[in-house]
Amino acid sequence: MKKEKEFLLFFRKQLMVYRNIKGLSQHRLAKMLGISRFSIVNYEQGHRVPDICTGLKIIRILEIDLVKMMEKIC
Repeated sequence: MKKEKEFLLFFRKQLMVYRNIKGLSQHRLAKMLGISRFSIVNYEQGHRVPDICTGLKIIRILEIDLVKMMEKIC
């Protein structure tokens, strides 16, 4: 369970940082993903995590290092 919490914290920080680096609003990223802005808010606040397909789309759009993400789980 500790690894999952570490991953969730890492993911939400990466999402916020990389979204801001890319200059994307929560609304714009949500629109690109075909989801609601509220979903992005929930991801960034750590209330929810995206399903695997949405997570992969986020990683691609924001160009997040997938290896670093996975190292937080393993």
